[in-house]
Amino acid sequence: MPMRTDIDYGYGIKASKIKVKDVEKLKKLIHRIPEYEKDINDYFANKKIIDPTVRDYLGYMENYNGLAGLLETLICKEEGVVLYACNDDDGVCYLMYIPGYPWEFNHVDLSLTEDKLKTLFQKYVALLSDDPINIGYQRCEKCS
Repeated sequence: MPMRTDIDYGYGIKASKIKVKDVEKLKKLIHRIPEYEKDINDYFANKKIIDPTVRDYLGYMENYNGLAGLLETLICKEEGVVLYACNDDDGVCYLMYIPGYPWEFNHVDLSLTEDKLKTLFQKYVALLSDDPINIGYQRCEKCS
């Protein structure tokens, strides 16, 4: 069977590097996406998890590109910026702004600059962690 390698490039973060220590910060962020909050609460109820920890939340999110998937949804909802969450063969989750063709861009895309994207990533990572995260050009490679 032939092997295929997918490589995604973009500007963003390795979301796996976000150090979430406070479950309350994570709950507040999830609360901003009601449909996501309902799904995760149903999951915890089915698993009989009464007082979920950060580890419990992150375990649930593994199936949805981890924190990258959560932030991808939240940023799109609140800022109108479409980002891309993906993970590589080593399980590292990325959240990136992917380059595209000019005719694919909307007015939000056209107003973005590298500094605005950096500020956006800093803003949302700060909602989860006090630790800084590296923001820059990323390359996500996955074989299938």
